[in-house]
Amino acid sequence: MTDIVPATASAPVKSVHEEGKCPHCGAIDQCILTKEASLFTIFSIFVTFIFFGMFSVILIPIVMEVTKTTVKRCLACSGVIEQKELFSLPSLSDQVLQFRCGSCALVISRKYAIVALVIIVIMYFTLRSKTPPASHAHSKDIDLVDLRWETFVTECGRKVFIDNGVRARNHFLDKFSNRIVEWKGVLQEIATHLATGPSYGHEHGRSALANVAEEGSLYLFVKMVPTDSHDFPDLMILASPSMLGHEVIDILKRDSQQGDVLSFKAVFVQLGGEFRFHELKALSVQRTGERVAVNNIPMIEDSNAQKSNLRGGERQNQLAP
Repeated sequence: MTDIVPATASAPVKSVHEEGKCPHCGAIDQCILTKEASLFTIFSIFVTFIFFGMFSVILIPIVMEVTKTTVKRCLACSGVIEQKELFSLPSLSDQVLQFRCGSCALVISRKYAIVALVIIVIMYFTLRSKTPPASHAHSKDIDLVDLRWETFVTECGRKVFIDNGVRARNHFLDKFSNRIVEWKGVLQEIATHLATGPSYGHEHGRSALANVAEEGSLYLFVKMVPTDSHDFPDLMILASPSMLGHEVIDILKRDSQQGDVLSFKAVFVQLGGEFRFHELKALSVQRTGERVAVNNIPMIEDSNAQKSNLRGGERQNQLAP
């Protein structure tokens, strides 16, 4: 008699001629060995996808083949005659993976597949341990950047964000994220909770400062000169007792009024947008004693236009006889 050849590629990977009696139908006929997916296979694929994410695209084929069970079935009734242990390795040459490309094929044994899987997992965790989390990616880059407010607005301002949010975020990550700036601004409002501050369509639940705020912190809503928004603050600065001290917090809370000019040094935490404030965490804040009417702060577009007109007038005066 001749060996049975599977009808499809997904059918049995190995067939043998064996004499025996089927316990289900009593037929004495040939039986066939197959590699079949079990519940453990499905569970392993699910865990691999959840745990490794996109990296699981490489691992799932190996996991699926390694966790398949070897089953002996009757050809007459397809009943299971014998089922081998899940991780038994009866032979080093057992085929588990077969990748075809035209007339070429790659075949690897189950034992080698397990070794390859272990190596890949070890490499994954090694590379992952050497990659800093996103929240600490710039932790070593905290330094004072000598950039003016006008430069920030030009690269990451509200209009830039509306026109091209991706470009604004890239500029922010490259030059401002987790960096210290030292600026002056005009206090528009002070609040002890985000819910009591100016809304500006701000989604309080998505605020990065809300996650690091501590008890007794203040939220300083500051308009810069010139401002990037006609009606709303430009910056939301978190003033925390652990960073500034309770005495400074008490003075700000007791004596600060709208229009006070504040000199502050703060770390950029999150980029704002069309309906969000730029968020910073204060390292130092002090009142300069100056006052500015919030409603009289010029828009940055008007300030730039005025500067352009002045430069144009100076050039004309230089060219005049």
